[in-house]
Amino acid sequence: EEEVFLSVQMPHGWKEGSTISPHIHIAYQSTSSAVMRWGLEYTKAKDGAVFPNTTTIYTSSTGQSAAYKHQLIVFPDISMTGDTLSSMLSFRLFRNSSHAEDTATSSAFVMEFDVHYENDALGSNVSSTK
Repeated sequence: EEEVFLSVQMPHGWKEGSTISPHIHIAYQSTSSAVMRWGLEYTKAKDGAVFPNTTTIYTSSTGQSAAYKHQLIVFPDISMTGDTLSSMLSFRLFRNSSHAEDTATSSAFVMEFDVHYENDALGSNVSSTK
C-alpha cells in the first residue's frame, strides 16, 4: 500500500455548500486488464471549526491496452453542505492493494489529484465573504 497526503483550500469562486468531485489522473506502468482499487480518506472543516473524524471513499480502475495510457479515475462526490469560503480538506490518497478487488501486480503512476467544483463568482471581495 502506497499513500500520499495532500490538502485543498476551497477557492473563493466556489459556490459555498455545493458538492465537489475528486479524481486522479493515472497511467498503468504496463499493459494490463487488472483492477486497481483506490481509497481517498478525508476530513474537512470551515474556518473556525474543528476537523471531525475522517471518512474514506473508494473507486477502482481497470488496466489499459497500452502502458502509460492516461486514465482519469473518479471518486464518489463529497458533500460540502454547511462549508464556506476557505474551507480546508485534508486527504490521504492510497492504493488499496491489500483488498481482494485489487488484482494488479504492476504499479501505476499517479500524475495529479484535483477536485471539480461549481463556481458562482470569479472570487470574493474580502477574504471571508463574497
